[in-house]
Order: sequence, then structure tokens, then C-alpha cells
Amino acid sequence: MLRTDDTWVVAVKGRFVVWASYGGLNFTAKLPEYDVRPAEAGPDRAAGAWAPVTPALPLAYAERAARELERRSGRARARGRSVPARGWLWGAAEEWEVRWRIRRDRSAVRRILETFPETGGALFLAAGPVQERPGRHPAFRDRRNQPGRHHDHGSREREPAEQAAEEALVFAVLEGRSLLSFEVKQALLEMGYTAPEPVDVLLHPWVRSGAVERIAAVGWDDLAGGTGGWRCRRCTSEEIALVPCLICGSERCPQCSACSSVGRSSACVALYHRPAGGSPIHLQDGQTLPQVDWGTHPQRDAQSGAVFVQLPFALSPGQTAISRALRVSRADVLVWAACGAGKTEVTYGAIEDVIREGGSVLFCVPRRDVVQQLGERLQGVFRGVDVVALHGGTPLKYARSRLTVATAHQALRFRECFDLLVVDEVDAFPLSREAWLRKALERALKPGGRRIYMSATPPEHLKWLARSGRIATYVLPERPHGRPLPVPEVMLWGGGKKHKVAEICSIARAIIRRGRTLLLFVPTVRLGFEMLVALGGQGLGRVDYVHGSDPGRTSKLKAAELGEIDVLISTTVLERGVTIPKVDVVVIDADCERVFDAATLIQMAGRSGRKLDDPEGRVVFLAERMTPAMRLAVHTVEELNRIAALQRAGGTAPPGGDGAPQVPCSGC
Repeated sequence: MLRTDDTWVVAVKGRFVVWASYGGLNFTAKLPEYDVRPAEAGPDRAAGAWAPVTPALPLAYAERAARELERRSGRARARGRSVPARGWLWGAAEEWEVRWRIRRDRSAVRRILETFPETGGALFLAAGPVQERPGRHPAFRDRRNQPGRHHDHGSREREPAEQAAEEALVFAVLEGRSLLSFEVKQALLEMGYTAPEPVDVLLHPWVRSGAVERIAAVGWDDLAGGTGGWRCRRCTSEEIALVPCLICGSERCPQCSACSSVGRSSACVALYHRPAGGSPIHLQDGQTLPQVDWGTHPQRDAQSGAVFVQLPFALSPGQTAISRALRVSRADVLVWAACGAGKTEVTYGAIEDVIREGGSVLFCVPRRDVVQQLGERLQGVFRGVDVVALHGGTPLKYARSRLTVATAHQALRFRECFDLLVVDEVDAFPLSREAWLRKALERALKPGGRRIYMSATPPEHLKWLARSGRIATYVLPERPHGRPLPVPEVMLWGGGKKHKVAEICSIARAIIRRGRTLLLFVPTVRLGFEMLVALGGQGLGRVDYVHGSDPGRTSKLKAAELGEIDVLISTTVLERGVTIPKVDVVVIDADCERVFDAATLIQMAGRSGRKLDDPEGRVVFLAERMTPAMRLAVHTVEELNRIAALQRAGGTAPPGGDGAPQVPCSGC
């Protein structure tokens, strides 16, 4: 809620009203035509009066009007035009003063709203000032009604114990979260609580007390260059579209285009936040809201060491060294690991320490299908804590835990919540292209929290930080089985489609004769369908195809893992997070630079030779020419093998610091 000495934004009937203070006046009479109230009827007992100066507005416009009124009031005080002291005016003269100042402020509000070209100012102003019966408006509840003692309009009076339970639920939902008003309602429903009134009105007492922060989801802020403009307060994007809105009735309601897939963020929707671990809220009779502990089993309260890691295998020496370093480090780090080297396992010790100390961890992965797999994997490893997996398809989107696995999009719903942020595949889409998602991850971290970035192909800015020593870097160059990574073979080909199909069939038959599966990557969806038709009648066994919008992708991948598919054609959708036993990799048209950059080629090559019982594999790049990306991919794999050989021979110190692979940047 926006409240200063002179204005107050109040939730009412799904919208918001700005009330102005006329505190210097010795108020003695009510002015029903202006809905003026004495301050004694409100939350503070100072002499003076309050009156509504705006109609019911969307929150962003109410905030803007209140801010401008504050500025005007501040300039008036700076010029020495202070309000009359108490006792200077009385009777009719005092009422005239109140009327004049209210008319002045309402005229100012009209001019403020008309500055917005998209407001449809007439639509908002036609409603006129809100008229509430005295004593019924939330801004003027009785002094005895403390923030914890909420009295709704016309609903039954609740017992103190019932109030405390309901309030504990509200704060538990909001703690460490950044939720839109309709998301707050959904979160409460997930917990079995149905709000007896609109969420904005329900939360108003705690907004008034300062326990909960409320801002417009899209607001008018000062942008770069000193100009004002619309900005999304949830994702910080300035990509704002003006669209028809059923909520506020405007034909041109400002709405964020960047984060719309996670929920409609607009100027007429409120965004609520309460810091994690906030101070207890005092209720009536000296009671306080209970501190809710989320995601740990009951034995954790009796024994601090109840949370522990139980791995079904031992870490390799390289993994053990990095795991110990991460547990000791208190700074941000980069784990630069080969594909399949087991970089996820090296974070378990650091995660365990944070949870044991009462902290929270967010494990962020790029794709929703990996979220569920990793959530089940972590649940099988961590004892004494419930692991929550959040993505767009989860039925419970507001579940809480000390250990959360989520896509980057879900981080938008958190703010200053986590003590440790682990970002796997930090270079992957969509994090690599969407700056607002990276900002969302930063906002989800508590001040002073630390970050662990992990990738086999770090983005350029992290490479630069690693080489310059500005971020601690730990290199895991080999897989647990200790064998070298398969180095891609570059095969230059030419000719027509018939010749290329024959070349692919020759490679596929050699792979299948050895009892292995061929994973065939293609740059486009269309080429994948062409290959499916061309290879389907060549006697290669079962040939199948997966792409990003394939509804049967999960079942086909499962069949490939069971060895039921001989040739699996795929777009880049399977470049990460997939382990198929006994698989060799072939990349068609690896010189298609529009799709295959160095990071993508390295990731696709990393699908082969991952298993302990199958450490060897083959990777082939089929192309008409050698590209810089192909050259960089081959060189990176060779460099990782070189570092691994030196470490095995004892020729280098334990990985870390200046141990970043010496590979050129993608632009070299």
C-alpha cells in the first residue's frame, strides 16, 4: 500500500481510492457531499480530516495520483504555504477551507489522469468519488480493530483462534513470495481456505500495518533517460502492450507482454510480497502469528541433523574435491563440468548444509520435463525434507519446501526467499535469451545469498569472469567412469539428398550391428520428418522422431531408454538432460550455424558415452564445411580430456580458481 503523510491508497470493491489528509484543520463538522471524515474515526488520532479525492481506480493510476498529490503538497510546503494551524479557523470558514482544498485536489487528480493517453480518463472520472457510508470504509475502521483483527463487510465475526489460524495461512502464503492478487486467492484455495471477501480487501489491514507490501503489477515508473513510462514490477520488463481488459473496463489497459505466460500482470492487478523470515505480526491481547516451518519433517524440530544425504554410490575423487569446496565456499561459484560428469551430485553437500541451518534452496533447471525427473531424483537422495517440483504443468503451483526444484519462469513468484540458488545449464534457453528471467532468479535470492552456476558450456560472460578470476571456478572434466569424452568426428559430405541418405544409412547400420542406438540430430522440424520417411524403409529396425511439440515425446524417450528404438531422430529438444544407454550420436548439417552453435554441438555430443557400463561412444558431425562453432566444439572436448589426463597424473592442483579450460570464445 502507498501511504504517506498526505495521501492514502485504500482497497475497496476491487479497485483503489486515494484519500487525502487535511490534518492541519480543526475539523468540527462532516461534509457529506465530500465524504469528509474526522481523523478520530480513522486509524490515527491526529486532529484533522480525511476525504476521498479520486474515484475507484486501477491500482497503478491510484498510485500515480497519490504520488503526484504528494509532490504538489511538498512543493507547497517548500514555498511556505503551510496549512492553517489548529484553531485559526472555525465553523463556516473551516468548512469552506476543507471544500476548497478537496476541490483543488480533485481537479489536480483529473489533470493527472488525463496525462495518460491510454487511460480513457473519462471512463475512470465518470464514476465520480466513491461514497461509502461513514464507518464502513476499510480506511476508517474502529481503533480497536488492529491489523490482526480483520472485520469484513457483512460477514460473521470470527473467534480469535480462528482469526489467528487464518492469518497464519495468509502470511505463510505470502512469505518470500511475489504474487498477483488472483494468485494469492489460488494459493489460499490450495491450502483449503476460501477468502470471505476480495483478496485486496482481505489483505488491506496488513498492507496498512506495513506487514505486507502492495504495488501495482504494472506501474508508471521513471525509466532510463529520465522519462516516465510503464514497467512491469514483477519481471522489470518494459515490453508493455495496451489491451482490452475485463477487470478494469479499459480498452487500453497496460499489460506486460514478457511474463504473460506466467499470469496476467497489468496496471489493474496488485502485486503482494512479504519478506521471508519477517518479524512476527502482533495480534490482539499480545498474541503473535506463529512462525511456519515449511517442507521439513517433524523430527527436524527435535534434531537439527535430521536432514541428510543418502547416495546409493560413492562420488568420484573429482566430485568429492568440488563437493567439499562448495560446502566451504561462501561466494558465488561456477562449476564447469563435462556433459555427464555428475555436476548435480557435487551440490548435494552445500544444499544439505543450507537446509540444516534452516535456510531454503532453489534448484533451477531450464525445461519442465527435467524438473519432474530431478525432483524425484532429489527426493530419493535427501532424507528428512520434502522436495517440491514446480513447473507450468504441476497441479499445486504454490507448494512450499526448504528444497524447491523449478523452471526459471516459476522464480517470478518468489522474492528474497532462498539462501542458495543453484542454476543448472545456465546457458540454456530460455535463460540464455530472456534477461527478465535472469533478473527473476536474482530477485528470488535473499540479500547475501549465494549462487552456484553449473554448465558444460558456460555463456561468454561467465567464461570471462572465470578466466579473470572474478568468480571461483571448479572444473570437472571427466565422467565418473574416468574414460575420455568421445571426440566428435567431422565428416564432410556433399551431393544430393539421395547420396546423403545413403551415407546416413551406412553409418546407422554399422551402429546397429554393434547393438547400439543411433541418436540422429536434425536442425529443423521439417528435415526431421523427411528423415523419418527416408529412413523408415531402409531396414534399420524401429525408426522414430521427436520434436518440441510432439505429444508422445515422453513415451518415445522411455522406449529409447529401454532399447526398443534403433534410430531416434530428434531436434535440439534432446540436447540436454537425456541419458540413453548404448547410444551413438550423429548430427546432420552440423554446419547450420543458425541452429547449431558451439554450445549446442557440445551438448549433443555429450549424449554419448555417459554410462558406467558403456563409457565409450561415437559422435559424428556431418557437414558440407567446417564452421567456427564445429571447430570450437571439437577443441573444447579435447581440452577437457587434456585437463582430465593431467589431473589423473597429478599434474595439476585440485580443480578450482584458474582451472578453467583454455578454450577460445565463440566469436574468435
